[in-house]
Amino acid sequence: MAELQRQGCWSLALSPLHVARIEPWYYPNPALYTTFVSSSPVTEDGTAAAVDVLVEAFLEEKERGGGFVEAEEDVYKLMRLVRTLVAKERARAAWRVYKAEVRMGGCEVHEYIYRVMARGMKWLGFEAEAAKVEADFREWEARILPPAKDVLDEMRAKPPPPPPPPPPPRLRGDETKKKKKPDVRTAAEAAQGLQRHEVERRKKQPPPPKQEKAKRVVRWKCAAGCGACCKLDKGPDFPSPEEIFAEHPEDLKLYKSMIGADGWCINYDKSTRTCNIYEERPVFCRVEPKVFEEYFGVPSRPSTFDREACSACVDTIKMVYGEESAELTNFKRVIREESKFRRHQWPIM
Repeated sequence: MAELQRQGCWSLALSPLHVARIEPWYYPNPALYTTFVSSSPVTEDGTAAAVDVLVEAFLEEKERGGGFVEAEEDVYKLMRLVRTLVAKERARAAWRVYKAEVRMGGCEVHEYIYRVMARGMKWLGFEAEAAKVEADFREWEARILPPAKDVLDEMRAKPPPPPPPPPPPRLRGDETKKKKKPDVRTAAEAAQGLQRHEVERRKKQPPPPKQEKAKRVVRWKCAAGCGACCKLDKGPDFPSPEEIFAEHPEDLKLYKSMIGADGWCINYDKSTRTCNIYEERPVFCRVEPKVFEEYFGVPSRPSTFDREACSACVDTIKMVYGEESAELTNFKRVIREESKFRRHQWPIM
């Protein structure tokens, strides 16, 4: 029968059911009728009438077998049958099953079947039947569910639970017995034969102090063959001579007199990239801590002076020769080697 229903031959599946109904071993199972109702096609003519006839046959078989007996009925299967009939819009058939089961049979059903029947009857337009189901539900609720006040009174009337028994007294031997210390050794330490107290002593020892790494120290050194600082007219991106020599008017006059037509120093030899008056060059041409402090306000500490001098040279070389120039690469190499050499000679602790 299940295979015929699966293939859509619903009318043909009724034939084995009618044959089984006349057998002495047959028992009217609500789940079997629920399967037939749920698989019934809606579009075929005569299917609705066949469903009604099928439900009537089920009720006749139940009545012939003694009706709905409270202790023998599967309420869940009956609830599925009623719900399926409501879903298939067979209101009369659903009302017949509900009436025979609840109103006449006296079966105690769940709250769910009352709600399904009440909503289903209203949805299908049977207001009178829906009102009867709601009245049955109120009667069932008053009989099954006690009022909240009675439940609270019953809970208050119950005696309080007895207090828990006191803990057993401790034996005298337990007070003097010392707790055994847990073994803190690992499997490897136990295999080496180390005693527990030796392992604990090792773990209590403070860890060795960490050695601080020496900080990288930058040292300035002039790179031979550069000459970028001899470009005296450096443009608007650098401080003007008036700003640098604001407190030294004589140096300002000398500085301007040294600027050639192309912006380079008149004492600079471009062919050899050397200074013609290097030994007698002015004070402001010397890269020294005192000069930087006097003209630029840079503290004369060695670390600060070296950092500012390297930064000034890098900016000047980028302006004169470019950021990808060989002069800039050579200057960085010289500074790197000079810093490494001096740090090796005078490490800073």
